[in-house]
Amino acid sequence: MIQDCIIKICNLPIDFKDKNKSPYDLAKESKFEIYKDSISVSEIRRYLNENKTLLNKWQVWSWDKRTTGYYLSYEDNNAVGFINEKHQTTYKQEFDTSIDACSEFIYREISSILGLEK
Repeated sequence: MIQDCIIKICNLPIDFKDKNKSPYDLAKESKFEIYKDSISVSEIRRYLNENKTLLNKWQVWSWDKRTTGYYLSYEDNNAVGFINEKHQTTYKQEFDTSIDACSEFIYREISSILGLEK
């Protein structure tokens, strides 16, 4: 079910800390690959609006990555960006709110973990 998938992807940072599973395994268990085309960033935003404590969890997730890929920055005008292997920002988008930025980041991050592109 799509709502279950949204819950699982939004809670991935918590599940990663609590379970002995890789981000890939957790993303795979969400069935995001199956529902990706049916899930919108606005649906993720709605869930985050009801679960605002997840915003901090995703910011910590982004800080802790220490690798190339997507990042989330609330201090930088609620931005989502992408850093390549040469540590250069190759993509950056600013949002009006932290919820908007986090919603976009979750969609892109889960897609990236699973090797899917938006």
